[in-house]
Amino acid sequence: MFNPRRSMLFLVGATIFTFSNMSSIALAQVESQPAVSAVQHSAMFTQAQELISKEEFKSAIKMLVVTQSNGEDTLEISQLLSEAYAGRIEQVGMLKKLKLAKKIKKSMEHSLKLSPGNLDAMSGLVQFHLQAPSVAGGDKDVARQLITEITKQDLLQGHQLLGNLESAEDNYAAALQSFEACLVLEPVDKNCLYQVGRISQVGNIQLEKGKAAFVKFLETYPDDKMYTPHAHFRLGNLYKQLDDMTAAKTQYELAIKMSGHEGAKKALAKR
Repeated sequence: MFNPRRSMLFLVGATIFTFSNMSSIALAQVESQPAVSAVQHSAMFTQAQELISKEEFKSAIKMLVVTQSNGEDTLEISQLLSEAYAGRIEQVGMLKKLKLAKKIKKSMEHSLKLSPGNLDAMSGLVQFHLQAPSVAGGDKDVARQLITEITKQDLLQGHQLLGNLESAEDNYAAALQSFEACLVLEPVDKNCLYQVGRISQVGNIQLEKGKAAFVKFLETYPDDKMYTPHAHFRLGNLYKQLDDMTAAKTQYELAIKMSGHEGAKKALAKR
C-alpha cells in the first residue's frame, strides 16, 4: 500500500545517502538475472520493503525497477516503487527532486492503470496532486476529479480528501464543511476532529466550533504522541484569537510539556 506521508516531502533538504553491503549484494543478484520466478519476486518485494524501512531508497528503487522489467508488473510493486521514489526525495537536491516527483506521478498513474478504480491508487495520486507544485506535475483539478470518483466508493475518505483540497486552496469555509461532514459519519474520527479545529484556527473562522473540536479531540485522544501536542498548540492559538490569554498559556504549556513543542515556546515568548 502506498504511504501518503512520503508524498509530502518535495521541499525537504538533501541528506547524505550511503549504501549498506547487504543492499549492494542484493542489487547485484537482481541485476544479474534476466528472468525472475514468482517465488523470487515475492522475496524481492520483501527485500525492497526492508530497504525502504532502512531508508535505503535508491537501492529499493533499483530493485523494484528491475523486478518490474523482469515481469512482476503488479499494483503492489508499482505502489512500493512510488513510496521509494517519494522517500528518495528527502535525500537529493532540488533539481533531482523535480525529476523524482515526475517519476512518482508516472508510477502512481501506472498503479491506477493496473487497477482502475482502486481506492489506494486513487488516494495516493490525489495526495501527489495536492502537494506537488505544478512544475512537478501537481494539478488540483485532476485531484478534484479523482476525489469525485473516490467519494462514490468511500464517502468518509472522499469528504476528508475534499477537505484537504479546499484547505490547500485556502477555501477554509468549504474545507470546514467537508470535515464536518466527516464527523456526521464518524463523530470521533481523529483526523476530522483535528482538521475542524485546525481549519477554524488557520482560517480564523467559526472559532468556537474549532475550540469545541479540539476539546473533544483532547478528551478522546489525550496521549496521541503525534497529534496531541499540536492540538494543544493550535487550541492555544484559538484561545489567543478569542482573547483568552490565560487559557492559551495553559495549552501552550501542555504542548511544551508533552513534546517540547517549538511553536508553543515561541508563542509563549511573544506574550
